[in-house]
Amino acid sequence: MNHASRITLALILFGLFSFSLSACSKSPREKVCFKNTCISVEIADSGAERGRGLMFRKSMPQNAGMLFVYDKDVQCSMWMKNTRFPLDMLWIDRDKKVVDIKKNVSPCISLPCEVHRSEAYVLYVLEVNAGFTDKYHIAVGDTIEITQP
Repeated sequence: MNHASRITLALILFGLFSFSLSACSKSPREKVCFKNTCISVEIADSGAERGRGLMFRKSMPQNAGMLFVYDKDVQCSMWMKNTRFPLDMLWIDRDKKVVDIKKNVSPCISLPCEVHRSEAYVLYVLEVNAGFTDKYHIAVGDTIEITQP
């Protein structure tokens, strides 16, 4: 291998390494804390990330979740298309108060999928494993804190 080929290979490998690092940092993690527990959450704050959500994943760790973050207050709908495990969904307003909860939402097996919606305007929706809200006694009116880990 000549000198020019080695330099080209080194540049390609550096580019692939840089790309893999940026891909790893694409899913920022933060903590969401309730009165008696904290979980690590993946942030979905772009249209593409919110649209993909937890699709095609086989499971999620017990003390983890996905926090959908919106740019402004919205009345948003969620569905379970291509989601493989049941979830609890929490709608959270700009004051970080839980305004609605849908418990043990089942995966969508065939179209059309059921749509889950809160009548309240929210800035966040948190998806956690089914049973989480019962296990930690989380209810409408509770507040959350969002922090860096």
